[in-house]
Amino acid sequence: MNPGADEGPQFFDGSGCPLDFGCADCDACWDGKDNDCDGLRDGWEIGCNSACPGTPIVIDTRGDGFHLVGLSAGVRFDLLGNGHPMRTGWIQGDEALLVLDRNGNGIIESGRELFGNVARLRSGRHAQNGYMALAELDENGDGVLDARDAAFATLRLWFDRNVNGRTEPGELVTLAQSGIGGIELNYRESRRRDPHGNEFRYRAKVYGPGPANRFSYDVIFVQQP
Repeated sequence: MNPGADEGPQFFDGSGCPLDFGCADCDACWDGKDNDCDGLRDGWEIGCNSACPGTPIVIDTRGDGFHLVGLSAGVRFDLLGNGHPMRTGWIQGDEALLVLDRNGNGIIESGRELFGNVARLRSGRHAQNGYMALAELDENGDGVLDARDAAFATLRLWFDRNVNGRTEPGELVTLAQSGIGGIELNYRESRRRDPHGNEFRYRAKVYGPGPANRFSYDVIFVQQP
């Protein structure tokens, strides 16, 4: 990852709210009712309409770092959950998307089944980031999602082995099968970018076997509508 890479477009914020990637995670401009930017406060529409990205949680399952792909090697996927697939950066190799097959059809169809700002909370509002959506599954409130939470067993890791944006047999595995014992929910801001323009916005520790440090990141893939 290259924290010194191009920071991308900057949006007018008017109140100190950091909108360098759009409106999705800022209470000052977004009321969380939808993900198509209709819920913006007055004066924020231009910036948000320029970019309203989806932000899935990605996990480095082996602790050897992230090697995401950019637009040229990426996929078309309905990241925003609006029925319109877009060109987007993507995972590869041992990186996996954290997913929940909400309709049980064995296919991850859109960003609504990922953990990001497209995920819908119990309140009906959209989450501001993936960790907020994940926190609703922390039944015992200990700040870690693990086997002591019933929902842990329902989560899957999506290894898109052939990088085509489609869920295929053998690509969805349980966290336990990948040696992941828990995900911390106490996330920290990162704001790092890789050479392709994928932004690693928030991170949290992941518990797995061996001494390697493992992390999950709420990633803003480089995207092209």
